[in-house]
Amino acid sequence: MAGVTDDTPDPAGGMFVRDEQGRITGYAYDSAQQLVIPTSVDVGHHGPDIGYDLPLEELVDDIDRACKAYLKVGITSVVDPQVTTREMPGYMAARQQGKLTIKTTCMYLSNHQDAINELGITDHIGNDLLSIGPMKYYCDGALIGGTALFYADEPQTDHGCKCNKSAGRGYTYWPDIEAFKEALIDTHSRGMQFGVHTQGDMAMDIVLDAVEEAQRRFPRSNARHRIEHCHGPTREQVARIKRLGVIPVTQPGQVHETGDDLTSIYGERRAKRFCPLRDMLDDGVPAVISTDAFVQSYKPFDAISAAVNRLSLTGRDMGKVSASLCWKRSVPIPGMLLTRFITKPVKVRWKWANWRIWPSSMRRS
Repeated sequence: MAGVTDDTPDPAGGMFVRDEQGRITGYAYDSAQQLVIPTSVDVGHHGPDIGYDLPLEELVDDIDRACKAYLKVGITSVVDPQVTTREMPGYMAARQQGKLTIKTTCMYLSNHQDAINELGITDHIGNDLLSIGPMKYYCDGALIGGTALFYADEPQTDHGCKCNKSAGRGYTYWPDIEAFKEALIDTHSRGMQFGVHTQGDMAMDIVLDAVEEAQRRFPRSNARHRIEHCHGPTREQVARIKRLGVIPVTQPGQVHETGDDLTSIYGERRAKRFCPLRDMLDDGVPAVISTDAFVQSYKPFDAISAAVNRLSLTGRDMGKVSASLCWKRSVPIPGMLLTRFITKPVKVRWKWANWRIWPSSMRRS
């Protein structure tokens, strides 16, 4: 398919699953998917290509349906964490046609970094309905795919990482880790905010090292760089996240929806620590809960329930004592994730809808 054969090498940031004879079995992980289903956007080693080439009118219809579904469950503001030149025309057309009805901040994928730099964009740009926000980077692979970058042992004590060589499991998208760090530092130096897909503890050190070096070279207050997912930090890394002022953007729904698979892949001890919201809140880290739709349920209460109850689909304990979010603890609203605050609410059915309040009786005991 698409010229992929058993002799096709694994690309940077991806791999083909092969049998004992080296034959491709049909599973393509992360960036390898682009070789099987090529599209008009060359993502390269900058992340998985999660989009498809569609007619403009179909993109607009998809945005229209999504907005209606989100509004139905009380969502009035979203961040699209991976936008390319393929998706942006759909957003522009949907806005022009009145079908973009929720506040949308687009994170351009880092394969567009040079173009963004050439345009001189150094901050959020747009209006209160549609804007370009942080730059999106990928550090390691997927948690559920088993390609997230973890140290071999836990707790990890050696911060001297030799990526893709001494890792216990997983890999980075970028084959040159120093180039990846310099890209983050460059984005920081221009005054921009970035968000980095980061799952494993080894990947966490790579990203935090880059943030620390960026602040050393180009000190900035309140940069609010984001770690997208942030599911595998150690206790020590949580403290480091606090010190550096990084914001974890978590999706506890993954613990519920894929908890059994995560336990099988990573073992019970490590899996129970995934998405350690209680550690974050106890340390004063402004952790934020999100849904990661379409990967997980887009409904806010599903994410809240997963954060509070810490149970897999089969009822497995996913760390209720050590990591669960106490119902009475507060979680910052997503608006603080962006260096430019959105000031105007969206009018929904003739009512201003930026907040939703629910009774304590909705808490599942």
